[in-house]
Amino acid sequence: MANFNTFKYASAFLVVIFCVGVEIASGPGSSSSSNNRQDEALAEIKHLNYPLSTDTINYFIEFANDYNKKKFRMAPCNMAPDSYKNFQTTKRDGVQILFVGDLEDPYALGHFICVSHKHSEKKVYIYNSLGRRRIPPATELANKNLFPNATSTKLMNSQTHQTDSVSCGLFAIAHATEVMLGYLPELCSVQLSTGQYPSAHLREHLQYMIEHKVLELFPSAGFYAEWQIKHF
Repeated sequence: MANFNTFKYASAFLVVIFCVGVEIASGPGSSSSSNNRQDEALAEIKHLNYPLSTDTINYFIEFANDYNKKKFRMAPCNMAPDSYKNFQTTKRDGVQILFVGDLEDPYALGHFICVSHKHSEKKVYIYNSLGRRRIPPATELANKNLFPNATSTKLMNSQTHQTDSVSCGLFAIAHATEVMLGYLPELCSVQLSTGQYPSAHLREHLQYMIEHKVLELFPSAGFYAEWQIKHF
């Protein structure tokens, strides 16, 4: 969940909510403009008390599409459910990060979640960092447009929940990464930081993945120190 008082560009974001699409570059590493986009994404990720914007989420989506070995293809994180009709997945598993609106919170501008489609089960699993909270109808419509063969959805309870108002995008990225690497997010935990900024470890790992062009599981609870020794 993203709190109104923590958004750097709150007024601009309110306008973006009503836009249909986001233009995609040809790939995260394809041009100097893409390098600028990476710098902008990393700068945002490093701000410990800012939520990730849709631009940064979409940068990760392009990055993950290029570097996941199982060839998952996520669509841009648009906010109009009908836009997902152009990215339907009907014959294989899928994963997607979605913007789901304010979840009836008067102080929130928006919230990101991860959904996973199991083709063999005809089911969509929903991973929400706030727990098994009700999902708005627009999200159900987005799922239907993305995965038209699915006959049911199920809200899953993750091992680790968001404890602040700015980490929803990081959790959605962590869950999408787990799915793309062949893991079940409901069985994975992530290591939160102690102190004022619980998302610090998540941000550090996301920064590492982008800078080193690799997808890796986010450090699980109790194993962050080992991850830090291995990578730094």
